[in-house]
Amino acid sequence: MKAATVYACVAFCMLTYPAGAGEYATYGPGANSCGKWVKAEEMSRAVGMSWVLGFMTAMNFRNGRSGNQHTDVTHGTDADSLELWLVNYCSEHPLEDLNAATLSLYFELVK
Repeated sequence: MKAATVYACVAFCMLTYPAGAGEYATYGPGANSCGKWVKAEEMSRAVGMSWVLGFMTAMNFRNGRSGNQHTDVTHGTDADSLELWLVNYCSEHPLEDLNAATLSLYFELVK
């Protein structure tokens, strides 16, 4: 059973999303639909949240390097709160991918 869970997790992480013109490619769990992520087993959801936190870290890094004032976009909140926000968002937008949901969360945090 553990092996099956690990294989499912790896498969979940390796999906890619083809980029359109002028966009960027999204790799890993961020390429999965919100609907799939919300319904995923606990381990796959955790992998998705790890991707989300890595994305936020990358945005903090990018903002710091470019002189943007938002160098800690998740300041004052925690991973559980971020996950709850994303679950609510993804439940309302099941056809969007986790990357789009994470971008929406990012823009909500920097308001």
